[in-house]
This record gives sequence, C-alpha cells and structure tokens, in this order.
Amino acid sequence: MDGQTLVAVATFTVAFVAVFQDYIRAFLTRPSLEVITDTASPYCQKILVQHVLNYEITAPGYYLRIAVKNKSRFFKANSVEVFASSLLQKGTMGFVPYEDFDPSDLVWSHDPGDMNPLTNLSPEMEKYCFIGRIIDPGQREAVKRFDRPDLPEGKACLALAPSTERYTKAHIIPPGTYRLYCSVVGSNTKREQICLEMHVSGDWYENEQEMLEKGFSIKII
Repeated sequence: MDGQTLVAVATFTVAFVAVFQDYIRAFLTRPSLEVITDTASPYCQKILVQHVLNYEITAPGYYLRIAVKNKSRFFKANSVEVFASSLLQKGTMGFVPYEDFDPSDLVWSHDPGDMNPLTNLSPEMEKYCFIGRIIDPGQREAVKRFDRPDLPEGKACLALAPSTERYTKAHIIPPGTYRLYCSVVGSNTKREQICLEMHVSGDWYENEQEMLEKGFSIKII
C-alpha cells in the first residue's frame, strides 16, 4: 500500500469517526441487561397483602418477580422499564391470545408506593420487578383490589402488576397456564425480549414450600 493510499484511508477513517462518533460512543458505553426468575426466593415469596384504604385488613399472599441486572462494570443503565406487550393462555388448541389483556408497563418492587415504571440501574446492580401477586382465595372479597366476582370462587387467581390498573380489573386472571411476553429496555440499553411461562393451579396451601411446589410456577422460556 503506497503513501497516497494510506493517507486516503486515514482521512476516510477520521471523517467516519467524526460523523458517527456519537453512535460509536453509545455502542461502546451501552450497558446490557439480564433477566432472571425462578419459583423460589427471592423471586417468589410469601407476603402479607394490605387493603389499599384500610391497612388493618390484610391477607396472606405471594408475589412473582423477575430480577433485572445491569451487567456492565462501568456504566449505569438509565430509565429501565419492563413492558408487558401480550398475554397468551393455554387452551385445548395451544396458546391463544388472552381476551381483554391490556399491554402495560409493570411495577418495580423496590418501592411499591411508587408507580413510576422507570428506574436506573447502577453498574453490576439489579432490581426486582413485580409480575403479579396471588392472595388467599378466602380473603379475595376482603381485599377488594384482588377480587373479580366473575372469576372462579374459592380459587387462587393471579393479579398482574400493571403500572395503571383498569377499573374492570382485567389484570386479574383465572387459574391456568400463560405466556407473558415482555420487553425490557433502558434509554441507553439494547432491548431484551423475554417470554415468561406462568402456571397457577388455583389451589391454596398454607405452607410456603408446598405452595411454591404445587400452587404456581414461573420461568423464562
């Protein structure tokens, strides 16, 4: 390669970097996200659910969560959100779209009173996001937020955790097997697409270990 060619290559490289430097910098400094879950602590645990308007009214329940981790050692992940885009229910013909599902951001669990769907993740740190909650079916009527009269009586149902709950309570779904498709992304991260397969038997067990083994399950497929 002669001198003129080297000069031309160097000039082109400098011009290329000058034009695309913002894109190159964003690519090199972009954090990556990892999503983890399991039907075990700390992703699923027994909790005490309170009535929204009267904290003296409580019911035993369980939450289902995912952990979102920033794998970068140096860069913060900004404005991370978990968006539930579609829900499928397993029937006799396989998985079909669940009627009346409302796509929505899900709620971060580090501050249940804060419905902001966005959070920041420091390098090599993780936070938990609610997928849903299950309460003792015998207490559904007392804790109105988790009850839909048209759902099977005496059965444990799954209340998904949208950032905005509709007055129809369509986010509360009956026992069954479901696939929830979610996008996990931040303002400076690559979008991660995940599918969560969840099974809710409808049965309730007072013993936590028995409930985790027989009452429900969650996994990434």
